[in-house]
Amino acid sequence: MMREYKFDVHNEMYVAIPEEREKVCLALSDSLEVINEELTPSYKAKLDNLLDQSSVWYPKALEKIQEEFPELAHARLLSIFILSEQRDIDLIFGLEFGLREDSEHGRGLKFSLDSFEILEYGIGEVAYY
Repeated sequence: MMREYKFDVHNEMYVAIPEEREKVCLALSDSLEVINEELTPSYKAKLDNLLDQSSVWYPKALEKIQEEFPELAHARLLSIFILSEQRDIDLIFGLEFGLREDSEHGRGLKFSLDSFEILEYGIGEVAYY
């Protein structure tokens, strides 16, 4: 499904994924050149693919968090950070989760869209660098 991508002045917009009741913030990292560029059709297709594949990466992310918090009561996906330029072959993205178990820091994961491999895991800020 081709979505319309309209980012605000903070390079953010809100998107829906089936795994979350509330909308999730989709953000382009401030350090990227893409924030000053027109989005190409192929980049938009990568973003579509990312959102369409939430059924793959979302449970994988929760599973990783549950390794650290076996009694995990509530995790909510707050933000998806796009960490790759338009010219990059793979799309690296970060996920920031809010947790009751660590409400101050939450948890963050960095993923590869090509392989759905978790590249990094830690406190929430891992998701946006």
